[in-house]
Amino acid sequence: MKISLDRCKKLIDSGLSLITIGDKKIPNTKWKESQKKALDKNIFTNHFNLESTKGIGICTGYNNLEAFDIDLKILPSLKLQQDFWNEYLEFLKSNIDDFDNKFVIYKTVNNGYHIIYRCETIGGNQKIAVLKDNTQAIIETRGIGGYIFVYDNQVSKIDYTKIKEISINDRDVLFECSRYYNYVKDEIEIDKKLQKESLDVSVSVWEDFNSKNTCWDIIQNDFTIIRKLSNKIIIRRNGAESAHSGYIFGDKELMYLFTTGTQYPNEKGLSPFAIYTYKNHNGNWSESAKDLYQQGYGSRVIKEVESLKKNY
Repeated sequence: MKISLDRCKKLIDSGLSLITIGDKKIPNTKWKESQKKALDKNIFTNHFNLESTKGIGICTGYNNLEAFDIDLKILPSLKLQQDFWNEYLEFLKSNIDDFDNKFVIYKTVNNGYHIIYRCETIGGNQKIAVLKDNTQAIIETRGIGGYIFVYDNQVSKIDYTKIKEISINDRDVLFECSRYYNYVKDEIEIDKKLQKESLDVSVSVWEDFNSKNTCWDIIQNDFTIIRKLSNKIIIRRNGAESAHSGYIFGDKELMYLFTTGTQYPNEKGLSPFAIYTYKNHNGNWSESAKDLYQQGYGSRVIKEVESLKKNY
């Protein structure tokens, strides 16, 4: 989408570094230098008038500019796209004070969104959230070394010419809220010796325990439910200063904590058995399994014994 040259010049005057985009959303001129220094308007005009110019981009990273790219086209229906965006946006607004007056938001051509701001601390291009059964990120950043397209569909109160600098804390909250949508595939690995021993029973202690208990059953005295998203429960450790500590998946019983202020490992998928083990046995899998076995969890029938009986 190629906007007018007059509009481009106003964007340059507002402190943005613009580049021209050709086919397949790729810059059609050398643009590395534009990441550090905005093009002179005369030079930009020459690039703008090239036959290969199909659209206009803004260099992120320049002048402390960073953007979140919400790519909703990976969702299969318009309703799912709208539901995700509405929930996500409301989540951000409820956690960042005066959100509407701090961020610039534009809708993209594929029903996605760009959330744009400046901050004294920014990073490179990062994948923030990938949904279950997807390889493409639904939320990622465009920072140092990146760029975003210029669009016409303004969603926010303020436009590209009025991009504001937000606090480091607001940026941290933006990242924190966005990471809640990332699907964690891996569960923490149970001790290999214990796994080997479990091959001799029809139902292991931890499988039995996980099937009969939820994560919330074990942590409810130490955490508070802050919010329920479509597929997650957002939790906060009692006494924590941060707005959130982590979440529990709705479609599988795993707890995932961002905070380091608990006895549990952070940024690991924790099953009810893993939570119980860290809470009551300081991460000792064998002691935890023995404890739960005495409580009645796990199969009492040993496969090898049953096999010997049959052969006898």
